[in-house]
Amino acid sequence: MIKQLNHTNTPSHKLTCRLFGHKYKLIKQYKSNHREYECCNCKSQFTLDDEGTLTPLTSKLRNINEIMEKFYIKRQERQHA
Repeated sequence: MIKQLNHTNTPSHKLTCRLFGHKYKLIKQYKSNHREYECCNCKSQFTLDDEGTLTPLTSKLRNINEIMEKFYIKRQERQHA
């Protein structure tokens, strides 16, 4: 049986991010142009704020992204109806 490493808590990955910066990958893209990113090394999640800078993704920000997506979809349906 092979034991898999949990990369979320390994100090070496966090140190790599502190020295060289995060390596982002897109994990979710909404139709309303909101995006969520995750660091490949430390598995921290980020999203873009109103000013266009990456901020740590909290449950509150994730809920805001999902609500904005619902509003965007409803508005698109009304415009096309």
